[in-house]
Amino acid sequence: VKTGLKIGLKMEEGARERLEDEVEALLAIFEGHEDIFVEVAGLDPALHDHAAVVVTVIPNDAPQELQLASTRVELLSGYPERTRPTVDLGCPFFVDRCGEEVAEILEMSDGQECLYQVVQCVAQAVSEGKSELREEETLAREEQLRLERQLEQTLADANSKGKEGGEVVLGRRLCFSHHIIAPSKRSAVVGWALELKLGGCSKIGWPGLIAVEG
Repeated sequence: VKTGLKIGLKMEEGARERLEDEVEALLAIFEGHEDIFVEVAGLDPALHDHAAVVVTVIPNDAPQELQLASTRVELLSGYPERTRPTVDLGCPFFVDRCGEEVAEILEMSDGQECLYQVVQCVAQAVSEGKSELREEETLAREEQLRLERQLEQTLADANSKGKEGGEVVLGRRLCFSHHIIAPSKRSAVVGWALELKLGGCSKIGWPGLIAVEG
């Protein structure tokens, strides 16, 4: 086997060669791809009667929302002439982005190789998703910066009024969160602080922490 994969022994010789050629071409096309990493694994025919090869598509250098997403394509022993691949898009993001298109590709394959089309569809979804998520992050950072500046001004005004009216007593609290990742949540923290006229800072990631003072 040129790919070094252990492809199901129950496959006919011609079908096995077609599958080897398709997998080799796929790996060559997507080697060093900017948006996805393609991993191919042959399945032991002694343990898997029906499946021959599994192809996993993993987003590369992606925002947090996509880092744990992956798509699994299972090529069955009768592929491509008698069976179609089974595709698990892996997460709602891919289902929403390319679920219908992948289903259409599989429906129209009609005995022809379609692995490249499926992987390319996922790669396009990753590319578009990365662009949109990064744009959202940029907008969220800009909004957070605006809110922080507004908050600073509000606190300065409150401090000025406090000096005029008497002693100001400062309190602090530390809030724990399982995680703070989404730009919307980070923006909401700043917005709520502004609404309540409180100051502080937050730690992004796992876990998330919010230090509040006011």
